[in-house]
Amino acid sequence: MEKTILLLEESEPLRKSIMFMLTEAGFSALPVGSMEEVLEKKKNGPVDLLIADLHSSIAFGLLLLEPLTGGSTDAHFPVIILHN
Repeated sequence: MEKTILLLEESEPLRKSIMFMLTEAGFSALPVGSMEEVLEKKKNGPVDLLIADLHSSIAFGLLLLEPLTGGSTDAHFPVIILHN
């Protein structure tokens, strides 16, 4: 079964570069530019991993990660946070 990665990056050029690297490495990845888009993609199908670049505007959005687990305290949802 193919795993789905969401890439949360506000900068479109950087998002395109990271997407290129992920797809060249054989991953199925979906690019998103906001936490709202992450939640929408999550509603539309299973998501196995979120890769997020930590910018100040996204940092606030990361507080919204709770809906990704459905509010469950024992749910597991892997997140990788990048920061330059």
